[in-house]
Amino acid sequence: MKQVGRDTAVSSPIFAVLAAKGIALLTLILTLACSSHARAEAQGEGQSPKSPNNIKNTKGLLMKQFSARYGSVTTMVTDKNFRMDAAEIRVFIKPPFKTVAVYNTSSKTVYHSDIAALGKDIDWHDFKPDEIKAHGAERTVAKNDDHLQEYAMKRYLIEHYYPSRPTLPSLEFWTTRDKDFPHELDRACCLLSGLPVGYGFPLKVYQYRSRTKRDGTPYFAHYRVLDTSKIIPQDFPDTTFAEPAGCKPVKDLMELMVGDGGN
Repeated sequence: MKQVGRDTAVSSPIFAVLAAKGIALLTLILTLACSSHARAEAQGEGQSPKSPNNIKNTKGLLMKQFSARYGSVTTMVTDKNFRMDAAEIRVFIKPPFKTVAVYNTSSKTVYHSDIAALGKDIDWHDFKPDEIKAHGAERTVAKNDDHLQEYAMKRYLIEHYYPSRPTLPSLEFWTTRDKDFPHELDRACCLLSGLPVGYGFPLKVYQYRSRTKRDGTPYFAHYRVLDTSKIIPQDFPDTTFAEPAGCKPVKDLMELMVGDGGN
């Protein structure tokens, strides 16, 4: 039976590596997901930003996160808005939480996509769907309760199980229901993090990868895909969730990530 181990190597972002199309995306997601020093505009850590009387403030959470591809990520979320900053990338999700807007602020480009369609291309599994169907099945198992600061989390493990072979780990993730975010927002963030829906708001995602030691012993390396290190209650002015203006639409994420606007 294969051993489960940890590996210091890292893989792709929180909110996505769209391997089937050769496209790398942050992950929603989540995952979602991650750069040099991303920052939330007009917010101080742990403090409510001052704003003019004509700008409404909404209570929400500011999250300090890590993504394997982009590094530090700042995520801002309320019951009506989601924004994630990673270097020049900005991700916005708004009601009814069916579509996502991804901006490249450097090239002044934007890509809009249906979340469900985009989520189908995000796959963190070490085994491909055809391999799973041919040799076994997949299940999500609740493991234990956990917490991050005062926020309750639940840990889940996605496993591949087979009739005549040992069960193999695939993904490990933590979600929370402590904040009353809309179910549709939870669903959107799970899809953009490459996770099954219906388990709450994703805070952590780890991937297991099948590896072999130099002596031929098989084991599973543990890769950090998304990690939330700090959650800060915050009042956000509506301007926080204003999308960048004057950006040119592009046809796909590859064009957005290349950063040349297709020119």
